[in-house]
Amino acid sequence: MLHTRSSDGWHIGPLSSYETDFEDVSYDLFSVGDINGDGDREVILVDGQKHLLEVLKYTESDDWKSMLHFTVFDENLYYRGRKGGSVEPREVVIADFTSDQLQDVAVLVHDRVIVYPQIK
Repeated sequence: MLHTRSSDGWHIGPLSSYETDFEDVSYDLFSVGDINGDGDREVILVDGQKHLLEVLKYTESDDWKSMLHFTVFDENLYYRGRKGGSVEPREVVIADFTSDQLQDVAVLVHDRVIVYPQIK
């Protein structure tokens, strides 16, 4: 949303929007950070029901573009019959987990933390 202030008060309206091309996807989580080291922030969207992670980039043409998407897991073979939450991954965090001054992505899935490090 774009919030602007003018002489007659605040105006709120959409700046831009994005609709995925995937069928039946509903995003539960998102996080924002520079995950490719280009100085611009990307948006990570997560659909926990489909276990899908999608990365968006805001382009110079004032539009969103899907840069990457993947399924975090198909099934957990090592979970020994226990069931995880109904929404997995259930958290996504962008931070420098590898102490290399680059932002990495970590997701919480079942009883594990999966870290996707940014590579120089």
